[in-house]
Amino acid sequence: MNLLLNEEADLQKLIFDAEYLVERRNPKALPLAKRAMQLAMRSANPQYFIYAKYILAFYYSLVKNDYDKSIEICQEVLEAMGAEGNEISYKLYMTLGNSYQLKGEIFSAQECYMKGLKQLESRKKLNSRERNTCKRRSRSIRKSRTALSCRNATWHTPAYWKARANTARPLKCCLRRLKLMSA
Repeated sequence: MNLLLNEEADLQKLIFDAEYLVERRNPKALPLAKRAMQLAMRSANPQYFIYAKYILAFYYSLVKNDYDKSIEICQEVLEAMGAEGNEISYKLYMTLGNSYQLKGEIFSAQECYMKGLKQLESRKKLNSRERNTCKRRSRSIRKSRTALSCRNATWHTPAYWKARANTARPLKCCLRRLKLMSA
């Protein structure tokens, strides 16, 4: 029993360390992520397996720049999770959105960001990191929508200036923006 608890603590530390290294785009995160995957497969808890898969997808997106692999992993995990939303699902959607955006598929990225923001909206309490993610992603959605609308208009048309004015507005609340954008 003590060995099992010790192994779970090691797995949690591995996941935390790997996520920290991936955020800093450090290639040393891959051995930690693979080790976390091995421990998660031996563990009886499916949450650890989901976290380990998330770390791999995050690694492939930010460090390796292999967006197709990251998208594949995220979609696989989200399909396996089904409709149930848990604390990791918003991270998966954000990683999926990042991969789509870096790949150049802006509309798919927006859709994933919106789903991730809805996952955050359903939570009762957000920590500071999640609030920052929410603000950052809603700004990203607003900018990409403006860029798409500006691409189809020239600088001397009213549509261009209207689209430009939307980027100059300060962000009041990402969740209010989410409701306005989905309507």
